Amino acid sequence: MKLDAKSTIETGKAILGIELGSTRIKAVLIDQENKPIAQGSHTWENQLVNGLWTYSIDAIWSGLQDCYADLRSNVKKLYDTELETLAAIGVSAMMHGYMPFNEKEEISQPIHGIDNSVYIHKADTPRIDSIAIYHNRTASVL
Repeated sequence: MKLDAKSTIETGKAILGIELGSTRIKAVLIDQENKPIAQGSHTWENQLVNGLWTYSIDAIWSGLQDCYADLRSNVKKLYDTELETLAAIGVSAMMHGYMPFNEKEEISQPIHGIDNSVYIHKADTPRIDSIAIYHNRTASVL
């Protein structure tokens, strides 16, 4: 059964995609046919910290909160309903950025972005095996 956008939202069948980009955090709500039905965003800027262009953990969390609040506001304006339940959530980060997590699955460092030429080397498991930072043609493995 095909649902209209408002019904998709109200029945908790909408899917949320979040992308942490280099200049904006974007949230897109799609229906079960992958059609966009609402969006939100937050503009942000990286900072040069200890020689690396980065986004602080505080900037990540406040940016995500602002982006999601913008999405919820747009859902209310467009469909006169509240976004309460989602069918699924997907998150992606910058193509050349990384988000390292500790053993408690907490973000352990700020995001380091595309301006640093950062590369991730993954093992066959979901855990990151090592992270190599290439800066001024010198590789450092974390």
